[in-house]
Amino acid sequence: MMKFSLIISVYANENPGYFTECVQSILTQSVLPDEWIIVKDGPLTSGLEDVIRGIAFPNKLRVIALPENVTQGPARAEGVKAAQCDWVAIMDSDDICMPDRFEKQLTMIGGAAAATALMGAGVQGVKKIAGVREAAVVAKRAAEVVASGEAGAVAPGMSLGAAPDLIGGQIAEFFEDPKALATARRVPLGHGDIAKYAKYRNPFNCMTVMMRRSLALEAGNFRYFPYFEDYDLWARMIKAGAICANHPDPLVNVRVGSGMYARRRGAAYVRSELRMQQQLRELGFNSSVGYLRNVALRVPPRLLPARGVAAIYKQFIHKNNK
Repeated sequence: MMKFSLIISVYANENPGYFTECVQSILTQSVLPDEWIIVKDGPLTSGLEDVIRGIAFPNKLRVIALPENVTQGPARAEGVKAAQCDWVAIMDSDDICMPDRFEKQLTMIGGAAAATALMGAGVQGVKKIAGVREAAVVAKRAAEVVASGEAGAVAPGMSLGAAPDLIGGQIAEFFEDPKALATARRVPLGHGDIAKYAKYRNPFNCMTVMMRRSLALEAGNFRYFPYFEDYDLWARMIKAGAICANHPDPLVNVRVGSGMYARRRGAAYVRSELRMQQQLRELGFNSSVGYLRNVALRVPPRLLPARGVAAIYKQFIHKNNK
């Protein structure tokens, strides 16, 4: 299987107990990272420092200590730049990986399926979104993958396609008890559906993502973009011709916390939402009409009280996990 680097950024407000659970879930993986990169996003508490010092990491560990908090996008960007493997995996410091997360993703990346569906129906989906030029970029990328012998395996429920450059999966969500899974966020599986979904919503669960480092850097890497640093990068990678896929299984159990819905509202969130919608229009995902449609649908809920935002998320985005 391909070698890959794992990137975890952590900052002072993280809970050391949650961070420990996160790391332990990776140490028990059926396939371990070849390189661990922990980005300290500013000075950490002694409890978090103790977690890092106290764990016997089985493979190479690199710790990047940033002098001040730069937020998640720039912190992850430092990890991507420092990685030694061409594949990098992203993990949030308070979530819990399923035991076979990396094995499932690497199997999809390194299998032996052909690229017929991607170069047919999947590319047609991109044509409708970003124009013939971008569809040609994807087709060229698919042909390169097939020629190099990297054609990827296809998980149950996925269309046949070339090995992805950007791959995620489903998530289950919990509040305090990791065994009491409450909701789930499901994302589309195949490249064409992912590219279409990206017109409206983030098509990946960031904490499940593995990506080809070289293409992430080519697209501009993570950057400062509060609340949308991941969606922003995925859109630029799709525009650059990255082949996308999501595994159909839940790969990470995500700790949502009681304040999650409150963070997804307010003036600051609205400003970033508008910036993201403008970005999608500039990249060619949406026309001016599509931009106005998205703004009309997505901005008003951000002005509701946290309880109203929670009701919308539970009804339309985060589905009951039972």
